[in-house]
Amino acid sequence: MSIERFAINASPLITLHRAQLDWLLPRLFNHVLVPDAVWREVVSQVHDDPVTRQLPTADWAIRQAVTVRAEVLAWNLGAGETALLSLGMAEPDTKVILDDRSATRCARVPGISSMGTAAVLVMARRRGLIPSVEQALRQLQAAGAWISETLIQKLAAEDARQPHL
Repeated sequence: MSIERFAINASPLITLHRAQLDWLLPRLFNHVLVPDAVWREVVSQVHDDPVTRQLPTADWAIRQAVTVRAEVLAWNLGAGETALLSLGMAEPDTKVILDDRSATRCARVPGISSMGTAAVLVMARRRGLIPSVEQALRQLQAAGAWISETLIQKLAAEDARQPHL
């Protein structure tokens, strides 16, 4: 089954914008859903962040109302993660993009399809949208994302072995 609907959490949105890689989202995904709780978290930041200014006018970002599910609420995650996983449970054809380790583990329990920001970059490289996974990961690091050197080296090595468009 092809997944065309993706919902994204605050951290990937913020770091992709800070790294000036947010343009990848509409190029990779037909529908990018932003749960209300994530939207509020991102645009109500007290910091003058690029995503705070740009998200409200991004024509690719679809603000999505979400009914929080009791079973997700019980996991005691942040508001954004709770809304994102509730959306993933309610709409199984929607894949979620998140980097929070606890939320990623929780997503596995009910079988919510998820991926991290690094996987977004791998996908972008495989589709010929960026010249290097390592370079993009370094941009994310410079933008404040915590990415282990081990992961960067692993993905860079895999990238070197992959045929690209």
